[in-house]
Amino acid sequence: MSLPLETVTALTLRPAVLIMLRDIMLCDVIVLCDIIVLCDIIVLCDVIVLCDIIVLCDIIVLCDVIVLCDIIVLCDVIVLCDVIVLCDIIVLCDVTVLCDITAALRLCNSCHT
Repeated sequence: MSLPLETVTALTLRPAVLIMLRDIMLCDVIVLCDIIVLCDIIVLCDVIVLCDIIVLCDIIVLCDVIVLCDIIVLCDVIVLCDVIVLCDIIVLCDVTVLCDITAALRLCNSCHT
């Protein structure tokens, strides 16, 4: 379930990241979206290494997890902003409630500064 090459190319990615994104097949684990309880794992914000999983953006079905927007603590994972490829999840825009995280993110950023 890889992203179209045009979509990937449209990113401002470093070549190394682009190659890794193309090679790692971890993005085929679609069952990850079925784990609704993922939103209950508040400690997810402590997993700094989550930002290294560039292939996470390939999981288009992740947008179905509406409860993901409830994880306000996700904004504490500042390194998550480094996952530029996350914006490739076009269907993520359908999750209207996700827009609320923008305000929470701004709030968290002001707390951290």
